Amino acid sequence: MTTRLRSTLFLLSTTLLLAATARADFLDGRCVNAQAQGIPNVNLDAFDWNNGNSVALSNDSTDANGFFHVTIPNGTYLVRFKPPQPPASTYRPSEIGPVTVNGTANVGTITLANGVGVFGHVVNPSNQGVPNINVDIVQNDQDALLVYDLTDASGNFAVASPSGAIELRLDTTTVVGQTLAPLAMQLSLGGDTDLGTIHLQQGYTVTALVRGPGGNSIADCDVDVRDSATGVKLYTPNDNSNSSGFVSVIVPAGTYDFDFCAPFNLHLFVRRIAGVTVSANMSLGIVTLSSGFVVSGNVRDAQNHPLESVAVIAKDSSSGESIPLCHNHSDANGNYATIFPGGTFDVYFIPTPAQQLGAGAANNPVTVNGNITINAVLPPAFTPFCFGDGSLPTACPCGNFGAAGRGCANSQAGSTGALLAASGTTHPDTAVLSASGTLPSALCVFLQGGAEHIPPAVFGDGVRCAGGVLKRLKIRNASGGAASYPVSGDPSISSRSAALGDPIPIAATRYYQVYYRDPSATFCPSPPGGTFNVTNGVRMVW
Repeated sequence: MTTRLRSTLFLLSTTLLLAATARADFLDGRCVNAQAQGIPNVNLDAFDWNNGNSVALSNDSTDANGFFHVTIPNGTYLVRFKPPQPPASTYRPSEIGPVTVNGTANVGTITLANGVGVFGHVVNPSNQGVPNINVDIVQNDQDALLVYDLTDASGNFAVASPSGAIELRLDTTTVVGQTLAPLAMQLSLGGDTDLGTIHLQQGYTVTALVRGPGGNSIADCDVDVRDSATGVKLYTPNDNSNSSGFVSVIVPAGTYDFDFCAPFNLHLFVRRIAGVTVSANMSLGIVTLSSGFVVSGNVRDAQNHPLESVAVIAKDSSSGESIPLCHNHSDANGNYATIFPGGTFDVYFIPTPAQQLGAGAANNPVTVNGNITINAVLPPAFTPFCFGDGSLPTACPCGNFGAAGRGCANSQAGSTGALLAASGTTHPDTAVLSASGTLPSALCVFLQGGAEHIPPAVFGDGVRCAGGVLKRLKIRNASGGAASYPVSGDPSISSRSAALGDPIPIAATRYYQVYYRDPSATFCPSPPGGTFNVTNGVRMVW
């Protein structure tokens, strides 16, 4: 081969190599808002899909019309879109993936949801701003994607959050040089919200070593910390044990119950260490968990629909003491499985407030000495009954039948009877009884019965089905023929019942009616009538 030919081939190969090296790969698309308007200055980050490592990008922001043309190595990525930090923008960040780039990849239009700005200034007990706190937001048990989620050098933060009910969490385990108690705040966001100065308490580290029945280390054991007086659960990030069984949590000074919950597949009963007073860093030593039994089943409503997130709770049948349980909520199919110790218990099923159902109960007491199955059907929280419309075996005393679903008619012209309705929930107790259709300013008595009166009894100009132990919850004058209990300033129904000597157990039923003054002595004269009448009833399952 001649020298000239060799030179020519070298130059050709070098040219091809440079051409290959100069190849660029691109990620194209556009970021818009809900109105399809381009969003400028959105920053893009890319992370290797396989190992999560950040990848260097060039030209990685959107232009004035929201378009991006990012230079990126070929590969497969999780791509994150970061709109400007509040208050410049309250658009929420977004992620897509896996995105494969080999040449030019166009991901099309990325719509960023509207959010609300949440702002705050976090200080320690000395009123000094605290940098590097990790800010998290949880909505409906899901972590919201956040960016710019660390407090700055002065302790300030500004994040774009979803609106509505959220939990804002301040994770202090990322703070260097001081120990501060983490904090969680329940918020309802209807717009941009400035929380002002947030004061963190001094924190103390509580450690433990978790062991199984044979002394083996238990990894991934979750520790829940609750205030001993109120039962409120503290926010304690990074509260699972490592492979050696070591676990560490940070709490403020106080008295707490520590629950150690092992992975379900180990079938270990939760261990509670109660009434621990914390005022300095401390160790709980070796915490040994015992073997237990699987109690499982399915939870449905009266229409046979599966119920999710129903809590299974247990009380010792002899002492009434609550038994700590882990993994004790039903899944999307209504199935649950939790670990009980051996013994005899009363078992209950508590719905979420959104389900607006009454609690259910097993065929109590339940003896647990092996794995068992307990299914449950939860009843409606509120069921109207005792109608003065002619459907009862006991008729309205003067043939003064009301309209369907109401009480017996009263002396007002055109009366169709008074109506009692219930709203709210029984878990927690937000229940409200509302009577309407009484005489305009009638004196009304809200009545609770411990049993259903069978057969119904004539009661003034109406029919009463609330029986057993009767309690007058409230006497109130109607306004425009309507009255409610409770209203602002009143105790809840269950609190009032307890104060009157009738504490309402879980899953118990109570019966409610409102009787009211109707002074006409000629509308339904005595006998058999009187000078008062009564609404229909509401059956309430607690």
